Amino acid sequence: MLEVVIQIYAFLLGASLASFLVVVGERGYKKLSINGRSKCICGRQLTWWENIPIISYLILKGVARCCKSKIPKYYLITEISLASTWLLAANLPQKAGLVIIVVATLLTPLNAYRVAKARSRFEEKIYQQVGSVVNDNDLSSEQISENSE
Repeated sequence: MLEVVIQIYAFLLGASLASFLVVVGERGYKKLSINGRSKCICGRQLTWWENIPIISYLILKGVARCCKSKIPKYYLITEISLASTWLLAANLPQKAGLVIIVVATLLTPLNAYRVAKARSRFEEKIYQQVGSVVNDNDLSSEQISENSE
C-alpha cells in the first residue's frame, strides 16, 4: 500500500513541477517575472482548477475556457513526461532514481525555454509572410477607381 502512495505522490509531484518549470522557462525567455499567478493567452487570470496539471488540460480539451484559444500540447506532453519520469524513478534504486529525477527536472525549463524561442521565431516568420502578402495585395484608391471603370 505504501508503494502505491509513493508512486502516486511521485507522479503528482513530477506533473506539478513540470507545470511550474514550463512557466519558468517561458517567462525566462520572455524576460518576465516568475512571480504572480498563471494567465491565459488573453490575459485573464486562471482559476485554481485550470492550473491542475494534466487533468485541467483534459477537462478543457486543450482549449482555453475564456477565449477558446488552443493551449499548446507541449504543456500536456511535458507534464506527462516529467510525471512519468518521477514515477519511474520512484521504482528504481535510490541513487539511480535520484540521478534521473535531477537530470530530467533540470532539463524541463531549458526545454520550455527552447520551445518558447522556436515558437516565437515561427510566429514572427508567419507574421512577416502574412504581412508581406497583405501589403502586396493592398490597392490604392486610384487602382480601385481604375478597376471600377
